[in-house]
Amino acid sequence: MSLWALVPIGCIFILLIFKPWISRSAFSLRGSKQLQRELSMYGTQMNIASYYLWHTGALSLVVGFGWMFELQPAYILILGIAAFLQVPAALTWHAIYRHEEYRFFQLTSFLQQLLAIFKTHPKLYRALMECRSSVDGKLAQDLDEWIANLDAGCPQQQSVEPFLHHQPHFIVGNLVRLMMFAEEFGGEHHLEGLEMIQDDIEDWIDDTITMKKNQRGLRNRILLLCGFALLIAMMSQNMLLRTGLEIDEPFRETTVFLFLMGIQITILMAQKLVSVPWISNEEKLWRS
Repeated sequence: MSLWALVPIGCIFILLIFKPWISRSAFSLRGSKQLQRELSMYGTQMNIASYYLWHTGALSLVVGFGWMFELQPAYILILGIAAFLQVPAALTWHAIYRHEEYRFFQLTSFLQQLLAIFKTHPKLYRALMECRSSVDGKLAQDLDEWIANLDAGCPQQQSVEPFLHHQPHFIVGNLVRLMMFAEEFGGEHHLEGLEMIQDDIEDWIDDTITMKKNQRGLRNRILLLCGFALLIAMMSQNMLLRTGLEIDEPFRETTVFLFLMGIQITILMAQKLVSVPWISNEEKLWRS
């Protein structure tokens, strides 16, 4: 069977793996614009030139390695199609990572500011109004809804429920309910509780930063191992060719093709590893 007969089979296999990203690929201008809109939702702006530059770079790497491993054009074509479909996924996961990072630090900064203001003036509404200008995006919308409920005369417990639903971390719930209790009943006993929650917020930040640092370290180690694997494979091939032994060329090319495809998928999954949410479901009051 001709190698070119494998191209449709390989393309179908690749399309099944990367089916969610076909509509966002560079194969159509509509796909690139759709990906731009999705990236902008995560706060990442990318123009068309940069988008196609990423694809050009990925394709150049595939062609370069295919040439170094002396692969048939049919195999290089399949790897190139896979690279084209992997770029939107990698860009999206990177944008998600940056968005999650921004949301986490904005939320924790808001909580620290809210707590500091409330400790000075134990009035929840006043503290919310003073903190409003320091947030934006989804957190600002949730805060506006909370303030609007208070302005409409809703009881404090009822007015905060939408906010806690969208910001369901248990530390957020503990802080908000303690502030409502302190405002309603007064006294100095709540100060110790606020200090404990402040320590919890700082520990939360430190633990999350450590977790993400470990995830990035794992990703970088995976990428480094992929690089070493490519280097070892090239050296092994050169040594094998120098021996002058008879080589089953179709078998060698198929093996190298599967190896390069595995490297591509491994690199992509390494990027997905760091795009997981900064706030884990185990720390939420209820699972979203």
